[in-house]
Amino acid sequence: MMQGILFACKGVHSGREIIFGYPHTIYKEHCTYFDSVHFNSSLSAISSEDRNKSVLGFPCSVLADLLCPKRELWDIVMDISIESIRFIGYPISLGSKLKKKSRILRSKSLRLIEQDIKETKEQISAFNVIMVFDMDSPLLAYHQGIRDAIIRFNTTLKFEHQRTNFLSTEISKLKSISSTTDDEESFVLSALQESLLAKHLQEIYSSVSSNRECRLFINNWLVCNLQISPEYNIPEIKPYHSLLLLDFYDKIQEQLGPFTSSILSLMVKHFRNPIKSFEDINNELEIPYSSLFPAAQHLVFWKKAKIIPALGLNSIIAVGPNWKYTQVLNGEFDRVFQGKVGSFADLLNKLQSPIMLRDLEVNKIKGKKLITVLTWLLRKNIIEDYHYFLYLFPKNLPKETKKYYSLNEPIPRDLLSQFLAQNNDNSEQYSIFSKVAPYGTGKFIIEEVSWKEKISQEAIISCVNNYSNLIRAVMHA
Repeated sequence: MMQGILFACKGVHSGREIIFGYPHTIYKEHCTYFDSVHFNSSLSAISSEDRNKSVLGFPCSVLADLLCPKRELWDIVMDISIESIRFIGYPISLGSKLKKKSRILRSKSLRLIEQDIKETKEQISAFNVIMVFDMDSPLLAYHQGIRDAIIRFNTTLKFEHQRTNFLSTEISKLKSISSTTDDEESFVLSALQESLLAKHLQEIYSSVSSNRECRLFINNWLVCNLQISPEYNIPEIKPYHSLLLLDFYDKIQEQLGPFTSSILSLMVKHFRNPIKSFEDINNELEIPYSSLFPAAQHLVFWKKAKIIPALGLNSIIAVGPNWKYTQVLNGEFDRVFQGKVGSFADLLNKLQSPIMLRDLEVNKIKGKKLITVLTWLLRKNIIEDYHYFLYLFPKNLPKETKKYYSLNEPIPRDLLSQFLAQNNDNSEQYSIFSKVAPYGTGKFIIEEVSWKEKISQEAIISCVNNYSNLIRAVMHA
């Protein structure tokens, strides 16, 4: 598991200190992971009162020296293990670009000490944000992603500090809060209400602990995206695909912010419902795939969208086998659609078995007019889209080619040509069949065959029906 996150710094006059830790349980006393250690700290300028405090059983003075090291170790990744605890950080120097200008605090409950904070801001020469893990934490499988996230966050903090003296303001604020609270739990709770830095650290801890993306607005404006598992597998995108937004358009647009790229905003707008394909967008707006696909992958990576084949009148949908009804979803359905498409139960009843969109009718509403509600159902993983996969059943081939009857062994091109020649009747249907047959491995959906061979889906289905003794279309999710 992840034990917590710490902020340490080296003050120009105050020495090395641990300023903040989250969650409050990280401040453990009478517990140490050392078997036997002499705690000598000649470097930290911490009061005797603070020396009695501990983090994960270590005296704060010892950890401060360890996590904010000597100058030679600044600006390089720190990855150290002590007994059963692993610390990963990036101590970073602030150089000589530190600005002297004060900023007005946003604190409401600390108005009485605001002027004092302005006058006594902490000047710091280095700082470090450290993630703390158990040695056996599964999250450490993403240790490189953790390192990259720490570097990105600390570098972003440095930029904002050199621009606005952000860290000095926050450190002064946190010290003032600490002096007015009786215990560590009260200190952390008050800090989360008053300090932007504390809130940022809490967000990082919550996101990393659950291995999900973290989108921060440093000092309420500077965007910083963090993700510890960049190995996330983004599916290949084809022109016949569409983008299923995993939230409503306006919410995603708001999350993207005013400074997002125009291509992302454009995609979110045109993919409100997944009825247009990337090919449609390419043709209508003349945006190249080289721009469309990376933008789509960005939205998928940050779990704002999902790649699916575009919905059309021939699309087949049904309630997923693993979905379970809940009153919460029922209530959300009623709030979103307000009875315009009937009851939730009636709609689900219509979708118990796979049905083509053109044949679906709910509350006297048919076809594409149901796209909005179907998009919501897909977003909630209530329904799945089903597709036809092609399977070839060759006949009259030599006995030595029986192994190629297995779907794991594609028929070699020369044997496939032999098979096709045996069934050549020089008809238009045969011309289509000869193009479709190579895809009869059970790995291709009709939409992909249609796109690759420039043959309509209706023509492919007609061909499959005509050669049903040789090729079949099997439907599954």
